[in-house]
Amino acid sequence: MRLNKLCAIISTAMVLMLSLAVHASAQPAAKPDHDLCHPHGNASSPPSVFYSDRASFLACVGESITDGYTGYGDPNTPVQLSDAAMSAVLGETEYETLSCADCNLVGNVFVHGDGTNYCAGCNGNFRLTFTKTSLTSGGGVFGVAVDIVLHSSRHSSIGDVIPGEISLPGTVLIEFKGGEVRAITIPPDIGFFGPGPYFLGVTDPRGIKSLTFGIEPVPLRHLWVIDNLTIADRPHGPKTP
Repeated sequence: MRLNKLCAIISTAMVLMLSLAVHASAQPAAKPDHDLCHPHGNASSPPSVFYSDRASFLACVGESITDGYTGYGDPNTPVQLSDAAMSAVLGETEYETLSCADCNLVGNVFVHGDGTNYCAGCNGNFRLTFTKTSLTSGGGVFGVAVDIVLHSSRHSSIGDVIPGEISLPGTVLIEFKGGEVRAITIPPDIGFFGPGPYFLGVTDPRGIKSLTFGIEPVPLRHLWVIDNLTIADRPHGPKTP
């Protein structure tokens, strides 16, 4: 009798556990608090959304324009252009070199690049302004993305290390059309020891007025080379939740 009673208790427990498991599996999956295209955090958090790959960025914007830095002349020979001439090639972004005057270089400027890259002397700071593009709204664009193919604070030849030299992160300043500025930290030694671009993508409904690469004084300026600069409009149609 005791054995039969024990078996009955075990059987009842197994049925109850199975019932609970079936009930749990039938519940709908919990939805994430935020989708990829919207900011995380509370209502007081900045509305910027950052993307680590180009596909995710493009999925969250509308019309976009990308400058791959082709069509600037012979890709095998770097071309130097004034700020006005550089800005006029595509006629969208305005370029301003900050560490040296009119030292925009485009083409085969970097050993680990693809032959169509941009830099400001390649060891100088520069600003990209988006107030007059075809996708500008009220003084800024909704989204900007870029491949950083080289960033380093080192002052040696690419791939060479000066004993005792410290490699530092860099800074990109995002200025919004309302005047707010946000500093973004860029890892050290991107592309310095071999190919390996760093993707920086950002959207913000406040409107992005400009990106400034580098904030250091001339003696301490970093190496910067970029590619595939993309500006983007707000999403429309099915991309809008």
